[in-house]
Amino acid sequence: MVPSVEESLQVWRTRNACEEPTVEEVGEVTRTFWSCARGTAVELITVDSLGHPWAGSAIYPSRATCGGSTTDRIFATDELLRFFEAHPAP
Repeated sequence: MVPSVEESLQVWRTRNACEEPTVEEVGEVTRTFWSCARGTAVELITVDSLGHPWAGSAIYPSRATCGGSTTDRIFATDELLRFFEAHPAP
């Protein structure tokens, strides 16, 4: 069984000894940040009504195929690169 998002986040928050989260909401985008020990971090970005398409992708077959809708409010690839650049592996 694949763990839920909350279960996965809990594993990383525990492993990294994270503090209480900071939540930032801008329109339909919610960013939840946990600052953690040794300069590590955990971050969750959610977009209201986003289905399974890759956020910011021009490829969106249909609501029936992907569920929900797509968005151009964030670009998932850019967000991943930003996070990993800010938190390089030791």
